[in-house]
Amino acid sequence: MNETRLGRPMIPQSLRDAWAEGETQIEAGDFDAVLETLRKVWAEHSDAADHANTWKLVGDAKAGQAREMDPVNRKLLRAAHAEYQKALKKDHKHRAARRADSALLAELDGMGVRATNFPALFDDGAPTVYGLLAIVTSLMLLLTTLKYLPEIKDVLGLGEPWDEPYTATLTFELFADDAPNTVESFKIHASAGNYDDVIFHRIINGFMIQGGDIESGNGQGGYAAKWYGQGDQSDSSTYVVPDEFHPDRRHNPGALAMANSGVDTAGSQFYIVDKEASDSASGESGTHWLNGYDQNGQEKSCGSQGVSCHTVFGQVIAGTYEGKDLGGLDVVDILSEVEANDQDQPLHPPYIHSIEIDGNTAIIRIVIP
Repeated sequence: MNETRLGRPMIPQSLRDAWAEGETQIEAGDFDAVLETLRKVWAEHSDAADHANTWKLVGDAKAGQAREMDPVNRKLLRAAHAEYQKALKKDHKHRAARRADSALLAELDGMGVRATNFPALFDDGAPTVYGLLAIVTSLMLLLTTLKYLPEIKDVLGLGEPWDEPYTATLTFELFADDAPNTVESFKIHASAGNYDDVIFHRIINGFMIQGGDIESGNGQGGYAAKWYGQGDQSDSSTYVVPDEFHPDRRHNPGALAMANSGVDTAGSQFYIVDKEASDSASGESGTHWLNGYDQNGQEKSCGSQGVSCHTVFGQVIAGTYEGKDLGGLDVVDILSEVEANDQDQPLHPPYIHSIEIDGNTAIIRIVIP
């Protein structure tokens, strides 16, 4: 029957003859000759010789060589198993190869030898010591991957693209008990959307970031949200918030404080103390020369020559940048590094997208161009 009509390539007669010769040499125990015969026919018919019969004979020859040695060469027995597997990959119904491989595996098992150098993970359906170790290791890797998946995705550039209308957030605790009027005015402005789209008009790296001028946006305006007994009650643009200093509320890095032009002149402008701010003389972190109380808890002579005092009414407690939790001070630091000119005016000013008030917590959403 013409094999090409069955969809199979024709096997050259010389290859068939080589197989027959190999079988004869196997029976005679001339295993080296078998391998030489197969090498010659492979050189002549490489594609056709890549056949289950060829690999089965190679397995027989290597198994025979292994058994001739004293002691039996276990490495060659494993190699024979690999050749039988090649035969079965070529033709999984090759009965002679399957019988030979089954017999070889039984022989290896009787010798206490694994068919491969890879440790057995299971024995009769139960995990071996190596299997248990592999399971524990896999679980640890899985848990580690799940824990650090966002970071891994970020490193690989596989994270979800940031598509919110703002770049960063700063979350502040507001000190309503210690600066009630200041916090109230800030909350009213924020809830009314008066701070929305207002820029940070003054940025001094290593000192502070200032914004909140709801009137002119350039640091020349701003007013309190309601009348606190000072200013023209009939003209809201004159409203101010009286100073509310407290010995425990200091200008630490991340402090939220009111800008002013003197005693009891705070309006809507505020500033945030930079992460890297410090006293050049003492080296103390923050801008404590702006506190209303000195280091001994004594109220300063605010308004006198060279003495500037500002109400601290909040402290940063959290922050995000493009959805990633960085910590509030690190986000403040990012803001402070925005490039500014010689007048401390940012070349591309960050601005407030919106402010969310939740009790005495404020979340400022910021756009950084």
